[in-house]
Amino acid sequence: MPSYTYATFAPGGGPQDYLYGVANNTSAEYTTVQTWAKPSSDPDGAGPLQSYRVFNLWDIIGDHTGATNTAKGNPPCNVSGPISATNPCGYMLVVNAAYNTDTAFKSAITNLCPNTYYELSAWVRNICYKCGNDVNGVAASGAGYIPFATNDSSGVPPNLAFQINGQDYYQTGNIYYTGTGPGITQQASDTVNTWVKRGFVYKTGPSQTNFEFLIRNNAPGGGGNDWAIDDIVVATCSPEVTVTPGPNPFVCDTNTVDVGAIISSYYDNYSYYKWEKSTDNGATWASTGVSGGPMTPTWSGTAWAYNVAYPTFVALPEDSGSKYRVVIASTPSNVSNSSCSFSGGATVTLNVNPCLSFKGKNENNQGVLYWTTSKEIEPVKYEMQKSKDGSRFVKIGEITGYKDPSAETNRYTYVDPELLDNTLSWYRIKAINTQDNKFRYSKVVQLIGDKAGLQIESLINPFNSHVKFDLISGDDGLVQVEILDQYQHKLKSGSYNLVKGRNRINIDNTDKLPAGFYILRVISDNNVINRKIIKRG
Repeated sequence: MPSYTYATFAPGGGPQDYLYGVANNTSAEYTTVQTWAKPSSDPDGAGPLQSYRVFNLWDIIGDHTGATNTAKGNPPCNVSGPISATNPCGYMLVVNAAYNTDTAFKSAITNLCPNTYYELSAWVRNICYKCGNDVNGVAASGAGYIPFATNDSSGVPPNLAFQINGQDYYQTGNIYYTGTGPGITQQASDTVNTWVKRGFVYKTGPSQTNFEFLIRNNAPGGGGNDWAIDDIVVATCSPEVTVTPGPNPFVCDTNTVDVGAIISSYYDNYSYYKWEKSTDNGATWASTGVSGGPMTPTWSGTAWAYNVAYPTFVALPEDSGSKYRVVIASTPSNVSNSSCSFSGGATVTLNVNPCLSFKGKNENNQGVLYWTTSKEIEPVKYEMQKSKDGSRFVKIGEITGYKDPSAETNRYTYVDPELLDNTLSWYRIKAINTQDNKFRYSKVVQLIGDKAGLQIESLINPFNSHVKFDLISGDDGLVQVEILDQYQHKLKSGSYNLVKGRNRINIDNTDKLPAGFYILRVISDNNVINRKIIKRG
């Protein structure tokens, strides 16, 4: 505190004007009792009652850090008792400000991330509501003193300015003693008063990694302007990452894998990404060479969000156990800085297994499963499993195997008794050897109800060299896909045969379209879907 002088709390006054203390109990002479009168008095003259409160008027309080009730803060420290959750004895800064707009706190903040929003905040408390004359000029010790009259400051309330690199960015306004209004008494005032949080949001520059943060008195002189401050914070909100199709997708040997992620954040600046892979269960990560940005997030109503996809690849048995994650940052250089990039702890771990011959159909709006196996020499049972998100599967039935070694092929059918709805359902078969409980899975099939219509999912937006998305269809049939400019001119079109369920659509050679907004239109016999898409520059 370059403008103030340190002083201890002691009988006879405590920190005077331009003095400050660092305390876990603001009494002048040690006490945890918060109900002494204001001003405190000494009727028999034997003392030292008048010295329990600083200037006979200040609140007797504890610090703010970790308080269960953030408004009330912690009780004054009991130095004769053990430190505990109810007696934390943490410290706060207590300032007796005066006439000058002097610096009360200054710190060099380093290791910041460029192009990043930071909250700069602190908890502040007015510790003296009787430190000044009322609207009639009556002092706190005078008869008829009326604090909290309309427009009456009852002294000067604290008012702080927050400054970065010599420039004021935020002012708290007056910090009034918050135990105002009917019912406040001299005996109850310490516990009626509260801490208040004040602060603002600051965005660092494109290459800024540090600044000087300063808090100063912003109130005029006069009686009062005595305050405590604690929990001064510089913090940022990191983005959240949700991986698709889930954290532990099951993949059949030699089948294709589509990995993606949804990025959401309170701020729209986390627009750069890169994909990383780990082959040692997440102990170390290496870049896959797949990166991008800046993406263009869209507001979902609660957050800024966008999707990213990893290029489709074929899974082999040696890929089982491999982990993938996407790392997000606010600048290209931040992507490579572990202190300025975020993954949200979200990873995709591949589970690659050999699969049975398996297919499924929508028949009469029910999922009908068909699978075949070769000779069944050992006892086996088949567990039918279903998922609504492609990741978490539950058992919906069980069939005992034929165990017929003479049969070259064994054929099975199972009908899910639950009708299909308008969202995708995932099915798979778990073949279990009942002698040793070893098992293997089939591939996963996706089915959808007859009334699902057409739904667009996993749209890569913004796009560059291609437009890629999934069409979820409730019917087999032909669909027309078009890309239009903002004047409804048709720029690209194609016809696709759909099957019930998920269909992958990929429109190539869009890299020559100029950057800007376009319309993706999907047309079938009964449906027309329009989506706004963005071509990245």
